[in-house]
Formats: sequence, structure tokens, C-alpha cells
Amino acid sequence: MNRGAVAGRASRPAGPWAIGVTALLVSLPGAANRSAPIPHTLGRNTTVHATGTFTPVGPPLGTPRRVDAGGNCVIDLRQRYAVSGTLEGSFLIDYRILTYGACPEGPPRPGTYEETWIAHGTFTGTFEEGNTSADFTYTADVHRGGDVDGAMELGGDLRGKLTVTGRMSERRLSYDGDVEAS
Repeated sequence: MNRGAVAGRASRPAGPWAIGVTALLVSLPGAANRSAPIPHTLGRNTTVHATGTFTPVGPPLGTPRRVDAGGNCVIDLRQRYAVSGTLEGSFLIDYRILTYGACPEGPPRPGTYEETWIAHGTFTGTFEEGNTSADFTYTADVHRGGDVDGAMELGGDLRGKLTVTGRMSERRLSYDGDVEAS
């Protein structure tokens, strides 16, 4: 039986073509692990102080869903954001928003009432010049007038905690915190 035999079946000996194909496949980026992202320029577990902004890209994706909750309003919506700074790319965020006031007619207007955001999403883009992605959870309080105080926790290829602040009327939020490539 050949050395490469499996479960008692004979296999062909490896010829030069098999060695060449194997070398080609191994040399392809990500061949060892097809799900692996392009490596970061930083070593594993290197922490970087991250700062930047994110802004909404267009209106919410799809129609926001509103549910009257006894004088308050629960709104589910999905929004894409452009991200710049230490993180470059995009966020796709699924929100559940509790608005401490009646459901709005027309588009929701953050800052009309106090709000609590509970969200999760994905980041896709670059960190320290390497392509990456990360999942995250995001919570925030939006005060009457639109001031935002929030926190985002990243997991996956990137790990870290970001403080999120800003004013909704400026259509831009800032992030600040420590992030590491994992």
C-alpha cells in the first residue's frame, strides 16, 4: 500500500504536478485559513489609542419600525456610517431605540425626546493599515437637544472599548478609546 493510502484504499503517488499545485495553493493569501483576514501591521495584542468620527451614510436602510409603548416609542432601524480616523471604513448598526415620548410622525428626529440606544453591528475596514472586521455592541443615551453619551465594545478581529460622544444635529459622532488587533 502507498504511504498516502486512506482507509485501506491505494492512492496515487504524488507526482511533480501535485507538488506544484500544492505549492501554488499554499502561496495564495489566506490559503492556510480561508477565513483569516489580511494580517495587521501590528503584532497581536498591541493596543493603540483610537480616535475619529463616524457619520451616517444616507437615510436608514429600509423603513424604521415603530411600536407605541404606553406613551413612549420603541424604534428599530438599521443605519450605515462612514468611519474615519484610526478606524477607517464603515459601521452597519442595528438599533433598538427607546424614545421617552410619543412615536414620531415621519422620520425619527433624535434629540426631540430623551432616548436610550441599544445596538449591535459590524465594522469593516482598516486598522493600522491592515484590513479587518469586528462585531460590536453599542449603547448610548441621547439627551433632549441631541447630545450623545455612549460606549461601544468591539470583539472579533479587533477588541476594545470606545467612548462615543457628539451632537446629533451635527450628524457626526466621535469615538475615543483603546483598540487592539487580536
